[in-house]
Amino acid sequence: MINAEKYILPAVWKMDNYWKNSAYAPLAISKIKFEIDKLIEEAFTREGGGQIPIGDICDRIETKYGFAPCNLTAFITGFLLKEYGGEPYRYIDSNGGHELMMQDKLAEMIGNYLTKPPRLKPTYIVQMTPDEKAFYELTEKAWGVTPNSCTSADQAAHVVTAKMRELGLPVWCLEEVDTSGVFDILQKYAELVQKEGNEAHKKAVEIGKIARVKPSVVENITSLLTTKNCTKGIQVFLRSFEGGKALALAKEIGAEGNVISDIHSLFEVTYSCLWNRETGENEIRKLITEYGIVRESNSILNETARSYQEASRIWRDHLKFMGISYEILKAKYDGFAKMFDILLKIYQQADVLPDQKESFLSELQKHGAKIKELFTNDRKVFAEVYAPYLEGLSDDEIVRVKNKVQTGIFEQSKIDCNVKIKETAEEFRKSQLKSQLANLWKEKTGSKNPHDWSSRYRTPVLCCVSETEFEKAKKAFETINRTWGTSDTEIKQAIDYLKKTALFAVLSDEQKRNEAFVKDIIGEYRILLPNPDDVRDKLELLTVDTYEWRDNPSIKAKVRQLAEAEYNAGSSKKVLKKIDRMDDTHVKQYLKKLVKDNMSVGIEILSDTGIK
Repeated sequence: MINAEKYILPAVWKMDNYWKNSAYAPLAISKIKFEIDKLIEEAFTREGGGQIPIGDICDRIETKYGFAPCNLTAFITGFLLKEYGGEPYRYIDSNGGHELMMQDKLAEMIGNYLTKPPRLKPTYIVQMTPDEKAFYELTEKAWGVTPNSCTSADQAAHVVTAKMRELGLPVWCLEEVDTSGVFDILQKYAELVQKEGNEAHKKAVEIGKIARVKPSVVENITSLLTTKNCTKGIQVFLRSFEGGKALALAKEIGAEGNVISDIHSLFEVTYSCLWNRETGENEIRKLITEYGIVRESNSILNETARSYQEASRIWRDHLKFMGISYEILKAKYDGFAKMFDILLKIYQQADVLPDQKESFLSELQKHGAKIKELFTNDRKVFAEVYAPYLEGLSDDEIVRVKNKVQTGIFEQSKIDCNVKIKETAEEFRKSQLKSQLANLWKEKTGSKNPHDWSSRYRTPVLCCVSETEFEKAKKAFETINRTWGTSDTEIKQAIDYLKKTALFAVLSDEQKRNEAFVKDIIGEYRILLPNPDDVRDKLELLTVDTYEWRDNPSIKAKVRQLAEAEYNAGSSKKVLKKIDRMDDTHVKQYLKKLVKDNMSVGIEILSDTGIK
């Protein structure tokens, strides 16, 4: 649209305030300009205003004056709004984008709206009064905000909120160290961040007016708004607040160096900058309560926690190994029910509300001595509450049962705890009997068990047992050898057998051990196998455990094999020569005796058809 101004707006193109000039006021362009300025002024002065969407202006031009969305309309609209293309106006959009208004930016806003590209975001012309400008300049310098980044009171409030959080401590504590008399302005900023819309705009104007009247406040506020001053301010505040209680308690628990960081933690939450002084003081009272809990906890548990979190962890450690259900403790210590309910929350790492912490502190202060006695003598209390399941156990054994109980009993129900304690006590008794049995056997034999003794002396221990007590001995040995699955009755029977038997006299005598080995293992082949150790050497080459030699078929077969080898190696000739030297009467007598004692020989004679 080259030289459009020559054809469309030749009379007013280079004339300032043409719509106010009586000679040009009747022109259509002047009437439209007057209408648009009125629309903008109304938007600027409307409650919550100070800005107008570019869309409202373009829509008014199109609907009231019949302009279609085209390049010519964009040209006319730009001409009508050229007075808004610089200071004291700014640009913002619905996404928070903002910058100083310039003619190019104004043209871009108009063009975008008329062409309506996809996902078009609303844009606004924002008016700044001298007071607002002073407010933005003060805010940017005092709070260290990027220049020209604030284009609305709401946006300034958002930026100041972030800066307040960066300080880490409440702004109201700066009143304690303000020597320039500017804290009242900081107080207004504290009020600003809690407001929106028109209320925020009014508060911004209020601050701007002061800044215009007192230019020095910019430097004074900038000097005051530092983390170092906040730290000094909170320290001065704490010396007098609640009689200096926070500092005194911190010293008692060894947390003097943590007070500022602990208070800093209180004000780390997102909306802490919105808290007024009263709310902030209430938060510090919560810290005082926590310090009180730490002090009482340290005294009761004989610990040195320096924070509520550390004290809570120590409580959990003590409760974990107490071995007593909180339900049982509540019933036993009837007046402490509220305290045990809170201890359960601490143990389960559940949230403990501020009023519950106050109640907890009160309970600790009221019943501290008795609670300390409970945790000091928890073994005694354990023995008392579980007495029905610990009957017959000594104090030392009860302690050992308590140490065997699983952790985590505190949060379980009374019934579940009773079941666990009963099972643990029974298992302990059984293990004690088992130990008694093992120790008795070791004391008598010097070996770990019957298996071990048999291997050590290369003799099945059952060979040394008399026939009359064989079954008892076998059962007792099986109980000693087994590492699991034994009943109390079996263990007691085994102990009773070991205490009464005369077996140990045989086991400790080498000659008697050999005699037992020859009798049960070598047997009838003893004359062919006169050396027991030679036989043991051969049997150990087999894969059969020594304890099992007595009745194992492989062992019997091996001994017979060894005997046959000896017999066939010369012993049979000795027998024949001996027979040859016998007279007939002696042979017949021997044969008759052999037939009586050996059925096999008798059967062979009966089967021999050559003998009549």
